[in-house]
Amino acid sequence: MCPTARDFDAGELDGLAAPAVECAGVGRLGVAALAGPDRTPSLHEWLGPEITTDLGAYRMEDMKLVDKLVWEVSVNWKVIVDAFNENYRAAHLHAKNTKPQDVRDGRFSTYFVFGRHGTMVIPYKGVLPELRDTLDHHIAICHYTIFPTSVFNCNPNHIQLFRSVPLAVDRSRFECWELQYADGGEGSTRRRSTNDWGRLKGVVAEDVEIWEEVAATRQSYGYRRNVLNDRECKITAFHQTVQDMLDTA
Repeated sequence: MCPTARDFDAGELDGLAAPAVECAGVGRLGVAALAGPDRTPSLHEWLGPEITTDLGAYRMEDMKLVDKLVWEVSVNWKVIVDAFNENYRAAHLHAKNTKPQDVRDGRFSTYFVFGRHGTMVIPYKGVLPELRDTLDHHIAICHYTIFPTSVFNCNPNHIQLFRSVPLAVDRSRFECWELQYADGGEGSTRRRSTNDWGRLKGVVAEDVEIWEEVAATRQSYGYRRNVLNDRECKITAFHQTVQDMLDTA
């Protein structure tokens, strides 16, 4: 009991507590719905069976956080999500870190939309022949866009969670979490994950560097509309979902 509680009217303190939140988990990640209990769909209902099953194959419950990068950027939160909803930019923006064979194989990337969420399968690192033979897409790089603000960039042996946190209409915090299996796997697997993450940190930094230039286009008198190609279909689906929710609200 607070020693100064008697300074307050008893009726004002009756039942006083922090607002209740609804909590759930996926793997070892905790998710809280700040609207409170029974105000939102359950986490598994929100994710849907396709995402829950497919993302669940990575066994995140057996992973641990090994690194976390944070940037504060002067862009709307949707700019960050857009960046990981397509692979069209990679051959140009990430030319230093993308092999010519990966560029060619990347043309065979596939895109799926599951309600408000989406998946992108990118056959980098020479896995395209095996992917065609086995149809096991988990050997490729898989992006899972979890509406509204999260993207899981899944490599076969480790995962990055990209998280866009709105701070203002034109300011956001971008978080990048590196998750690896707690047992580390065999020595070569552990080294491969560590080396891959070292390279990916440079790739992510290239994305961050370009965002403010992208955001600046909306200030241009010449800007009228976005022109997106078929390989950017997840961006279209993402913004349509945002618009539908705003219209409903």
